[in-house]
Amino acid sequence: MTSKTVGLWALLVMLGWIHPSYAHSSFKKEILYPKTSNACAVSAVYHEGRGVKSKASRIELARSILSRVGHKEFGKNTCSVIKQKTVIHHHIVCQFSWECRRQHIRDWDPHTYNEVSLIVNRARKLNRLYGPIKATYFTSNNTCPVPSIHRYKKGPFTFCIPKKPSL
Repeated sequence: MTSKTVGLWALLVMLGWIHPSYAHSSFKKEILYPKTSNACAVSAVYHEGRGVKSKASRIELARSILSRVGHKEFGKNTCSVIKQKTVIHHHIVCQFSWECRRQHIRDWDPHTYNEVSLIVNRARKLNRLYGPIKATYFTSNNTCPVPSIHRYKKGPFTFCIPKKPSL
């Protein structure tokens, strides 16, 4: 580990963003710089579903995110979906605002990572069994971000099926 990395982890512990016992754990690199498909999906579900107790809502959230993979409007893999940026009126807008702010590490611990990882794996299995869901957009404020043919609520989220077919 380089001195720069050690300094970063010391700073994060000092700020209270991570617990001291986690500063040397094996999952820290995956959280700081998620590169694998699973790490990106876990990071997205964790940040988007933060504070949501309903496992069914978080699974639906994960299915929605995973359903974007391969659509022409989104990326070809989970990480590119999560990191996608769009320019609207000369402003860069991220699909996931926490990704733009690089908030990958706040409040993470091994238990949380494993819990969210199980949710993502369940969503992947459901998408394999039943196909991806058509709701490729979701919001927590009841307003679909795109023109939609249908929307439905699950927990605090409103899932939106866009008018334009994504495939």
